[in-house]
Amino acid sequence: MKKVAIIIPTYNRGHLLEKTIPSYAEQIGENFWIKEIIIVDDFSVDNTTNVVEKLKESYPIIKYYKLEKNSKQQVAKNKGIELLGKEIDYVYFGDDDAILIPNSINYLVETLEKYKADVVGARSLYAEIEENIENYEKFIMKSNIEYLKSEVVNFEKDIFNFRQYFEKPICVPVTQAYILVRKNILTDDIRFDKRYTNNCYREETDFILQLNKKGRKIMFDSRAIGINYPRNIATGGAHKRGILGRLMWYYWTIVNNNKFLDKNYEFLKDKNYVKSSKNTLKIKFVFIQGSRFLKNKLRKKGFVKKCII
Repeated sequence: MKKVAIIIPTYNRGHLLEKTIPSYAEQIGENFWIKEIIIVDDFSVDNTTNVVEKLKESYPIIKYYKLEKNSKQQVAKNKGIELLGKEIDYVYFGDDDAILIPNSINYLVETLEKYKADVVGARSLYAEIEENIENYEKFIMKSNIEYLKSEVVNFEKDIFNFRQYFEKPICVPVTQAYILVRKNILTDDIRFDKRYTNNCYREETDFILQLNKKGRKIMFDSRAIGINYPRNIATGGAHKRGILGRLMWYYWTIVNNNKFLDKNYEFLKDKNYVKSSKNTLKIKFVFIQGSRFLKNKLRKKGFVKKCII
């Protein structure tokens, strides 16, 4: 039976951990068991420590480590990798503001072994209201219709659509943040890059692309699902509120995307993932992000029904 570890970085989200951690700890299956849940606290100043200590009473498999200073999620995830037990076979990277639907780890392990994959990503959905979390089965069924099959990954158009449902797992060049990884491929040179700053946009894509560069097989299994809490509940973390906070988020998104392209452009070009020049991709990204920003503002005001990104 395979031993799975779950790594959860967190920052100022004690109010969410008591909602989300049980969904990770209670994952069960015939071919695996959750050996440990490693919560790495990025120097929270809220009640995170007290919440985790309380959770450990119900779930003794929890390991808690608090960083000595706020260092961003890459450092927290890398520390989680460092803390992995030697007996661990597979590692799942989760979020502190998302629940993991029952059987998700089971599906990911099944796909990893059946297709001899190295990395398997789960589907990522974003709840607009808390009721979507409470009645997740209905929310998922609605999402199956709403997010029709289209391109999953297109670096040229900045499309990373991991909200849609597929009947079978598919191969992809990268996946989104919720991934199950074979521990033995996490060699010393495979870590989350600390050069992505502020909102750390692209740090997850970059991490998975490094595995792609190593020739690892990457798949997406939409049966496994993580659902993020609405932004008005998922306070804390790296998100800034208000129009100024949102503008700053987009600014750092552009800065970090430029870093990603500077680092990975030649590989993307060699693999035919992109055709445009690096500078053209950078310019296109600014316009794409600007368009999304405006659509989201209009949607909130009721002028646009939904913006699928």
